[in-house]
Amino acid sequence: MRSAVRARLLATAVHLPASYRVMDETRDRIARSGSAYVPPPGLLEDLTGVQGVHEKGEGEQASDLAAIAARKALSTAGAGIDEVDLLLFASCSQDLIEPATAHITAAKLGATCPAFDVKNACNSVLNGIETAAAFIETGRYRTVLIASGEAPTLATRWDVPDHEAFLRAMPGYTLSDAGAALLLTATPATDTGPGVLATVFGADSTAWEN
Repeated sequence: MRSAVRARLLATAVHLPASYRVMDETRDRIARSGSAYVPPPGLLEDLTGVQGVHEKGEGEQASDLAAIAARKALSTAGAGIDEVDLLLFASCSQDLIEPATAHITAAKLGATCPAFDVKNACNSVLNGIETAAAFIETGRYRTVLIASGEAPTLATRWDVPDHEAFLRAMPGYTLSDAGAALLLTATPATDTGPGVLATVFGADSTAWEN
């Protein structure tokens, strides 16, 4: 009889691109675009509390950000990419519609294990953890790497017609590009842990328009 196991978190890692754009630069770029509306100095900071954002490099993709974070997580855990049995790319962003960005990330890491995307907007990583835990608990895979790469600056709106449109575009001015990774592996299940003891996920899909 197989002993009960659960998913244990071995390592986490984040990556922030070196390029950093302060809000004054954001305002200047809106002005240079010929935008009909330019926010007054300090408005972005006053409304959001955000002083600046990290931006990916030219030609850098979500998979690059994810791969950098994944390498850091593997290094922290003292693990090699050959020890990973499944790679999940969990993110709002993606490089392409086809193939899955998980495969692009896997290729950059030199991974030969199965790989697929877990995509559910801002819940993607949480659902990735659920998916990884379920696979580990059933014995399908032993070690799962969750990699995430977000590039929200690609959606920044520089030309806005009025204040209302500016407010609707506000998230695009305040979100950084970033990578993150989690490495989970099987561990014997006990009453007190360690490991993912339980996960609960719910949704009210009727509210999607809000």
